[in-house]
Amino acid sequence: MRITLIVAFILFYFAGYTQDRKITYILPDSVEVHINNLLLKSLKLNNNKEYYFLLKEDTSRIYNLTVIPFDIDNKTEVSNWVSATNRYALINGRLYPLLFDYDFTFSTPDPNNVGSFGHRDGNVRKLHLIAHRYTIYFKTNGTILKEEYW
Repeated sequence: MRITLIVAFILFYFAGYTQDRKITYILPDSVEVHINNLLLKSLKLNNNKEYYFLLKEDTSRIYNLTVIPFDIDNKTEVSNWVSATNRYALINGRLYPLLFDYDFTFSTPDPNNVGSFGHRDGNVRKLHLIAHRYTIYFKTNGTILKEEYW
């Protein structure tokens, strides 16, 4: 019984400990420099915007990162996810919220309405995001393949 209580205490301790911790992602130097330059230009134009990043991986191990402005006071489902994430990209000493493409593929903004086990398909509400913003395509070694300004 005593061992069970100790194990339960340790599990609860680490469960709470890890939820408050940020996971920091380090991008290749070349990508970080490009993103930083974009943010410096954007902040000169509109200093009261916040930004989050959307990271995607295609099938050939090429990544793309989209920089998306958002209004933290505008309570949308995406801004709720941005506020709730514990993943952050480090850009020149500052942390920016980071979402992944599969956040939209496998999660739901309505966790209280997910259907029943074995019968979820078609019952789970999904959130779709079409992010037409600055996007940089790169490889893990830092090679930048292209940039798009949508």
